[in-house]
Amino acid sequence: MKKSFMNKKGMSVSIVLLVVFTMVIIGIIIGIFISNEKKLTYHYRVPSMIDELNYEVMQIDFYVNDIFHKAYLKGHDNVDEIIVNYKEILNDYQSGFLLKYKDEIIKQLNSDNILIKDDRVFYHIRLVVYKMQEDNAISVRYDFDKWFQYIEYEAEDEL
Repeated sequence: MKKSFMNKKGMSVSIVLLVVFTMVIIGIIIGIFISNEKKLTYHYRVPSMIDELNYEVMQIDFYVNDIFHKAYLKGHDNVDEIIVNYKEILNDYQSGFLLKYKDEIIKQLNSDNILIKDDRVFYHIRLVVYKMQEDNAISVRYDFDKWFQYIEYEAEDEL
């Protein structure tokens, strides 16, 4: 039986190769992580996009209701007059967010979406409100579907 003895001054070649190749692999992996760092640090703005969308929906809700109220006061009990007045008042509003949906609002402005009953008048509108990130990576959508109502109250005589 043959015994193998190691040289006391050196070490086995396999251990040297293992250490060298391990260092090479670690160096390659670190190089890949450093070169791809920009791709890994991409930030999505979802919470701020949702806040912006909610703010826009609140503005649309307010201004559509305001325009509807003014159009009803001018056109009192006549759907065709309310529609004409609504279009005139809508053209006076030049805000950026409302201009984006102006064509869709006018398209839905017809006698099917306006209902007059007794001292109440109802107006229905359906819009798709959306926000998109600059690079189109993420978009947030809100389906705005609402019935607006205006009730005319008569002042009662005080005693």
